Amino acid sequence: MVRDSRGTPQADAVVELLRPDLSVLERARTDESGRYRFAAVAPGVYEVKASAELFLPTLRENLHILN
Repeated sequence: MVRDSRGTPQADAVVELLRPDLSVLERARTDESGRYRFAAVAPGVYEVKASAELFLPTLRENLHILN
């Protein structure tokens, strides 16, 4: 879920699934509740970046996806 600094869900934000070298694997847009979904993610280590028109991009690093 993507939220602003006050905790308000952000609709229509762009969320990117990134490899550790920051190359983009997949992009998604958030729904009206700030939720997003990536189709299929293989086990591994990833970064997730969220950005929208009215806030600075946020990067979450070292996310481990397990089987």
